[in-house]
Amino acid sequence: MIHIYRHDRSQHNSLAWYRSITPTRQHTQNLIADYNIPASFISAAIDPDERPRIEQQGECVLLILHIPYTDPDVMQHADAVKYRTVPFSMILTADHFITLCKKDAALGPDFFTHSSLLHNQPQPAQVAMTVIANTAEHFVQAIQNIEQAIQQAEAELVQSYRNQELYALLYLNESLLYINSSLKQLIQVLSKAELQHAILHSDYDHALYRQSLIEFEQVAAVAKINQLNLNNVMDAYGNIIQNNVSHVVKLLTAITIVLSIPTLIASIYGMNVPLPFQEAEYAFNYLVIAMCLCSALVAYYFYKKRYF
Repeated sequence: MIHIYRHDRSQHNSLAWYRSITPTRQHTQNLIADYNIPASFISAAIDPDERPRIEQQGECVLLILHIPYTDPDVMQHADAVKYRTVPFSMILTADHFITLCKKDAALGPDFFTHSSLLHNQPQPAQVAMTVIANTAEHFVQAIQNIEQAIQQAEAELVQSYRNQELYALLYLNESLLYINSSLKQLIQVLSKAELQHAILHSDYDHALYRQSLIEFEQVAAVAKINQLNLNNVMDAYGNIIQNNVSHVVKLLTAITIVLSIPTLIASIYGMNVPLPFQEAEYAFNYLVIAMCLCSALVAYYFYKKRYF
């Protein structure tokens, strides 16, 4: 699906944004033919496994970023947040700004009315720089949502140890893994002199670039801290669950031993062999008292050993 947005409809030569979501083969062929875009740029732009990078051929620049999006399958089948990252590709020419993405999770039509783009005739490079800043905001929002989900899962785990909460932590940990990996590569791309030469042409661009780079570095640091914290939380709850299981096993074992003592004594006196006190008038009462005393002594011993 392709949408075309033009900054000024009254001017045919004004900057146009070609927004392609899940492009078909026919769409990509049209882009190559109509706008003289290298075929390698298009194939890289639609590759779902492409890493963030920048490449330039003549006046055509390919810039691939990663953006976070929520996995709808997890949201549908579980009350958990699971983020993935997807390549978001930008192709910059002299008069056109082309974006390609497999997911409708990035920029919407209202992006073109962004305050920084309202002045006359924005250049594709400036739009790309604004996209980079917008991407940083996407990551900040994703990290904030993950932090809230972690706190909610921790609060629910205090009350119960259901699999649902543990799966939520697992999904969040996987989300942070994807986000950390993408942020690391994005920072490397933004730090390249090639990118700075390709899209930084004004003081405003340089200021926005520095602000975006700082924001990426900050969100990367926060994401790393959250991942370490989440790993510690998962390890701690794993140990707690293991300790609880061990305590239950010890308790059941102690109860079984205590209850087996009367059975053992009764089994002995049920044999057809001569036994002490079997002819006594109150033999049964003595046996019951002996059973209770032995069970009580064993139970007291287990209590002192903290089995109960």
